[in-house]
Amino acid sequence: MGGHNDEAISVKHLHSGLAAERGIRAAKLAHLGLLAAKRSIEGDRGFLAALACSRAPATAAEPDEPRVREIMLGGLGERWAILRNIYKRYPFCLACFEPLEGIRSIMEGSERRREEVHSVLLELYPRSASIVSQPHPRDQLQAKFSATFAASLVLAGYNPEDLTLPPEWLVDPKVTNWYSCIQLVAASTVPRRHARVTVRWKDGTEERADRPLRNLDEAEVWSRFAGACRQCLGDRANEVEATVARCADLETTADLFALARLVIGL
Repeated sequence: MGGHNDEAISVKHLHSGLAAERGIRAAKLAHLGLLAAKRSIEGDRGFLAALACSRAPATAAEPDEPRVREIMLGGLGERWAILRNIYKRYPFCLACFEPLEGIRSIMEGSERRREEVHSVLLELYPRSASIVSQPHPRDQLQAKFSATFAASLVLAGYNPEDLTLPPEWLVDPKVTNWYSCIQLVAASTVPRRHARVTVRWKDGTEERADRPLRNLDEAEVWSRFAGACRQCLGDRANEVEATVARCADLETTADLFALARLVIGL
């Protein structure tokens, strides 16, 4: 594969924090009396008008009204964006998920020992391959963008779902010795959100898996959350789990804010 854009990896973790910080800043400025457009979203010079403008650059004079209506009302009450959420099974870039599912299905479904593996071929959708082609990660951030490292954890017998992604795994020979046995290629015949995994055994036989991205169901999401609470919060885990479970019964945003204050005070 080509070069790696490692410089951009760490800033990704700031995105959600910066969004939250700016939301708090906006609320504080509004409380202090700072004024803004009353129709900043749907107004003539608002966000939707710019987004739905019929030509570039966007001008206030030509907002495409049918497109504005589609953006605002298309699928209203029928398509729920929250149902499109992807719940992450692994602490890796999403592009690592398909090869992980593939190699896990082969190794867990085989009666052979890991020592019998000769080599592994990971064929990924080209765009996905370009993101997770880091062959020898040097730190935890790079590891999250390395399909080679993710597959090596499975071959080493480690749990790739471990939230902490222990740094000692990066230098563990049980993991790193597998790097030279794993080949990652970008394959134009692989559909988006798929990966083909081929394990070649030392006797020359092969086993293949083609696994699409699989989202977690509700029970798995809750199990994942509960496990994270226990792993990261210790004695507070049960109390936090119970508090979050109450969200399903809330009726107003005021109830949600009250619950949030309760969580912060735990």
